[in-house]
Amino acid sequence: MIKNVNLLSFINENYNKNTHYRTLELLQLSKQIYQLEINNITQFECDHFIINKYTLPNKRSYLVKTPKNSNNITKCILFFHGSRDLHWDCALLSTNLISNKYLDYIIVYLQGNNQGVFNLEEPHLHPQYGYISYGENFFEIRDSAINFTGPTDPTGPTGPTGDINYVKEVKENIKNKYNTSEFFAIGHSNGGVFLTLFPIYLPGEFSKLISHQGGMGYDEYFNIPFHLEKKLDNNFKLPDMLFYTGTEDIHFLPCVQAHNIFLNEGFNSEIYIEKGLKHTWRKCDEWRMLDFLFSNKI
Repeated sequence: MIKNVNLLSFINENYNKNTHYRTLELLQLSKQIYQLEINNITQFECDHFIINKYTLPNKRSYLVKTPKNSNNITKCILFFHGSRDLHWDCALLSTNLISNKYLDYIIVYLQGNNQGVFNLEEPHLHPQYGYISYGENFFEIRDSAINFTGPTDPTGPTGPTGDINYVKEVKENIKNKYNTSEFFAIGHSNGGVFLTLFPIYLPGEFSKLISHQGGMGYDEYFNIPFHLEKKLDNNFKLPDMLFYTGTEDIHFLPCVQAHNIFLNEGFNSEIYIEKGLKHTWRKCDEWRMLDFLFSNKI
């Protein structure tokens, strides 16, 4: 018999652990997380961190996770989830990204949508992939799509609702609210493909980028227009790149490909390949990514 699982108690006890709950228990937790979004909860506090939810004028929201051990916050990590995920789930259940080694940063979780529409569904097992899905939401990786900022129009074809402009607006909000001076980005899977476009469409905005099991992805229409980057002001510093993958990751080859492409384009790029790692996020790997962001090593 599956016992009832309380979300707050679970997080207080397991926030930094790689948990291996059974599917029905994970669904219980996911349904409680879903209720946070449905009921528009704007703050969640546990023993280890506080999460505040902010909603932009265009109705897109983001979460700010502030570790309770933080001190003199000057840095910010923006986190971009994989397809069909929910920012609340990433902030509370899937990731931790809190360190006792580095204390001067916050983590911001952004939310994808579906061609400009937030397609939220009650959490369920995806019939094809077997993981928990909250609906067909993602970050737009085709720079010609209507939900992306087009290369010839800096305001974007859909104005502030385009994904690139959404990132810009969140960054400006964070600067004003928290007085942060340096930004980093981590993206998993779809989110990891999305952020490989930041050097072109958000030049100079991020110090370092981590594409976790993303790389070039598999969309035949995905393209990184480096010719546009070469037309930018030379004062923009190129971000350092890390591609994080595993030998059993379905994005292994796209990550290797992306790493080689960025090296050839003059970027400082590293790749970390873990033997046997499948296409999944693991909290036990986070310390390597934080070390890359904050101390230049993995």
